Amino acid sequence: MKSRRKEHLAVLLAACVLVGYIAFLLFANYRAQVELRRSTLEHLKQEMEKRAAAIGYFSSERLNDLKGIATGKELAFYFSNKALGMSLRYGLSSNLNDIAGSFDHIIEQKRLGNDRIYTRIDFIGSGFEPHVSRATPRAPIVERPELEELLTTSNSGVGIVPRPETNSSILKFFIPYEFKEAKAGEIVAWVDLETVYRHLIQVTHSPSKRVFHLGYSGFQLPLPAGIETPVDISKIPDPSAIPYGEVHQFQATDMHGGTIDVLALRVPVPNTPFFVLAVVPYSELFLQDALWRLFVLPGALAFFVLAGMWLLLRIKDQNLILHIRLDESTKGQEEVALKNLQLRKEIIEREEAEKALRSSEKQYRKLYEGMRDGFVSADCTGVITECNSAFREMLGYPGEEIYGLPYDSLTPPAWQPIEADIIAGQVRVRGYSDLYEKEFQRKDRTTFPAELRTYLLTDEREKATGTWTILRDISDRKQSEQELRRAKDAAEKGNQAKSEFLANMSHELRTPLHHIMGFLELLQYGSGGELNEVQKTFVDDSLQSSRHLLDLINDILDISKVEAGKAELNLAKVNLRALLEDSMKMISENAVKNRLTLSTEIMDIPDIIFADARKLKQIIYNLLSNAAKFTPNGGSICLGSRLSAEGFRIDPSDEETIGLPSSPEFRMSDPRKGGSRSALDPGDGGAPQAGVDFIEILVRDGGIGLGANDLERIFKPFEQVESSMARRYQGTGLGLALTRQFVGLHGGRIWAESEGEGKGSTFHVLLPLLTTE
Repeated sequence: MKSRRKEHLAVLLAACVLVGYIAFLLFANYRAQVELRRSTLEHLKQEMEKRAAAIGYFSSERLNDLKGIATGKELAFYFSNKALGMSLRYGLSSNLNDIAGSFDHIIEQKRLGNDRIYTRIDFIGSGFEPHVSRATPRAPIVERPELEELLTTSNSGVGIVPRPETNSSILKFFIPYEFKEAKAGEIVAWVDLETVYRHLIQVTHSPSKRVFHLGYSGFQLPLPAGIETPVDISKIPDPSAIPYGEVHQFQATDMHGGTIDVLALRVPVPNTPFFVLAVVPYSELFLQDALWRLFVLPGALAFFVLAGMWLLLRIKDQNLILHIRLDESTKGQEEVALKNLQLRKEIIEREEAEKALRSSEKQYRKLYEGMRDGFVSADCTGVITECNSAFREMLGYPGEEIYGLPYDSLTPPAWQPIEADIIAGQVRVRGYSDLYEKEFQRKDRTTFPAELRTYLLTDEREKATGTWTILRDISDRKQSEQELRRAKDAAEKGNQAKSEFLANMSHELRTPLHHIMGFLELLQYGSGGELNEVQKTFVDDSLQSSRHLLDLINDILDISKVEAGKAELNLAKVNLRALLEDSMKMISENAVKNRLTLSTEIMDIPDIIFADARKLKQIIYNLLSNAAKFTPNGGSICLGSRLSAEGFRIDPSDEETIGLPSSPEFRMSDPRKGGSRSALDPGDGGAPQAGVDFIEILVRDGGIGLGANDLERIFKPFEQVESSMARRYQGTGLGLALTRQFVGLHGGRIWAESEGEGKGSTFHVLLPLLTTE
């Protein structure tokens, strides 16, 4: 009995030991599974964080690329030249080509493996116009609303453009471009999402069902073609419901319509709105061996089976851990190799950029020193920091002696406040000055005139750091201008002397001519006895020639007086309507003789105006007598007059304006507004005011007409129309010249119009309407 009890106790003890041992094995296995799960999830999280960091670094590099474009000289030169007023034809097209070249260089050089990173780079203007766009054959088509959306932001960043029609998306990187503290446009780069997935996200070299998604603003981007996924992406929960860094387990639908247990983990991408979402089947991460197998073996066999299972699980766990660590090591080595390759490429690119920069600087220095115009720059305190050899030669400073001198010390004191106003009012306000002139003082204290323009120097933050100036010595030009002024003064003095001589000589010639004409008239009237027919013919011809000579002398005398400044206006009240009618009567006898039709078109004009009656009468008579002379028999002549308030330019292509008398006691009336006002504006040196009235007098004939080249020439002294019909009529060629002088004395203007030879002419006289207060 005792032995059986001992046996029972032994069996019970063995059973208890076996049960305890099995429980211990189960508990140990449970602890191992928990530790394995924690380690596996930690590894998965680290793997995702590495991918997220790679994408964040990739995004930062792309933004740095765009910042490099924005700070490059190509865009700065383009907007500087545009601000200077250059057109696409002169200068801007070359700048745009330089910008396009820099875009092409970045598209070709920036790669992930053998794939180009960028498929397209755009520079969009502030008016939504694409200034420059460079693209590869895989470049996306971008609509205008997408470009306008980019211009609404003031910050740089990264975004996404979904393409529902192709079930794809495109990454966009953009930064604003500012010129002189104002937004001038946007630089946008487009990256193919497939390239990012292939090199930075879905990187694996072993069979795996885990899939990494790139998400944006609460939704996943469609996976590129060629990436297999065991789960229907459209059926997974909203990624925004999965907290960052926490594992979310759910049941999803696989690609065959079945149900599958899935784990999801979401990790943010630094400095971007993206996140990386890992979707992994539960079976890939955790073993699903059933625990009931641990209890089927009876007795001692259970002990060996459990021991064997425990040992097998331990070995399997160790192998799995070693496999995970091996995968981590292999992937870490691949990532390090990829980073090293990228770093080598960046080093090569930087070396090439530095080489190009040195070459560009060498060319700039060669151009800078080869300029014949002077160049000088000064800092904010006015101290000279840089200049070229041409400037040093102009100022007489050899070598580098001029560096460190105050810029004002090279300017005479009289010019310093003038230039200071230009710097403060133009350069510091808009960044550059208008072209202006000043004097510079050489080292030997002599001065020379220069023509120059000054620009503002700024740093990367658009803060003023100084000024730079381009100048040209204009001593030769100033000397030429002085010689021209002296020659002009001498010519004017000679012309005045000529006019005074003609005036005096005409007066001396007219006195004996009156005696000759008087004696000829006595002979013509028979005071010296009867003359035969031949004698009468001789006397008539002599008297007619004398009268013609007297008219010529009178015209020369009048023109000479005007040119010599001796002609004066005797302003008085003139009945304009009566003067016009009397002028028509003066040519009525000649009109009847030649069967000419006379008419008038005198509109609503004032009866009394202030003018020089004799000169006004001679103006009208000269125009009417010319019309009667050059109108063939049976023709017509019309004399018209009207008020005119059309302004002061007679012809839109003619920039000449009408000058008015400078006598302050005369006023221009404005019958529409009532009262009167001064004909002069004291502020502009005598320019007429808009809205004042004029008297327009016109003479229209049906005569020989005028060619286009004769409309201005006929008003010059001794000029006549070159035509066979005009040569049949006697004339001095001074009538219209004298008429223009008289019109000018009144502050008016005269001009002619004609449709061509044989189609008649119209002469217009425009005089200011003068009245007293």
